[in-house]
Amino acid sequence: VIANYSVRGLKGAVGTQMDQLSLFDGDAEKVAELEDRVVTHLGMPAVWRNVGQVYPRSLDFRVVAALTDLASGPSSFCKTLRLMAGNETASEGFAPGQTGSSAMPHKMNSRSCERVNGFHIILKGYLAMAAGLAGDQWNEGDVSCSVVRRIMLPDSFYTLDGMFETFDPERRYPSMFEPIHGSAFDIMGQGLANPVGTFWSCVMLLEHLGEALAARTLMQAIEQVTANPALHTRDLGGVASTAEVTAAVCSALAATRRPQPMRSA
Repeated sequence: VIANYSVRGLKGAVGTQMDQLSLFDGDAEKVAELEDRVVTHLGMPAVWRNVGQVYPRSLDFRVVAALTDLASGPSSFCKTLRLMAGNETASEGFAPGQTGSSAMPHKMNSRSCERVNGFHIILKGYLAMAAGLAGDQWNEGDVSCSVVRRIMLPDSFYTLDGMFETFDPERRYPSMFEPIHGSAFDIMGQGLANPVGTFWSCVMLLEHLGEALAARTLMQAIEQVTANPALHTRDLGGVASTAEVTAAVCSALAATRRPQPMRSA
């Protein structure tokens, strides 16, 4: 894509070069040389010599199409692995410390594969947005175009980046740390969910970042709280609320940071 990507170059909002011409006393050759030098320095292969306020939006379509194409191979592989997992002929296995419904022994959830397929679907959505702009632009920029591009272009790159981090087979660069415990729509907004999975995912994040002491401190706070039956949520046979368990973990963490009183000589 980059090898065939032309840019507007040093041109004003409506495609003219009046500022540069004024700078060089009307010398068009010097203006062209300045533009070529800048574009070469930026590593762009070509320049649109005659443009208006906007460049062809088909270029955006070409970029997002290339990203979607790159994502297709990993997504296809992950779809195959999900089908094999459903037939119990392959599995991603369980990550260390994995909790929640997907960690139940009878389940075969291919969590990373599902996430990769989701990213691919998102990219195809952005591709549809790019297709809607290609060949359907006015002679000047307008909000109906810019509101789409400002979301579509950066998010397409973020989406592909997230996919490749998730797809990394060596699992050295996981893209995110999250508790997986199902949607639980029946208790949503009632303060009944167990927040321990969220704290535990933070432990895994800290371990990945090399913050062993912080991870151990948080894990000890979790263990201290879960050892108290009075702080068990409904899924553990208790009556504690999400807020109460969260406050208890935070209090346990705060206690570890308090300075020890000085001993008298």
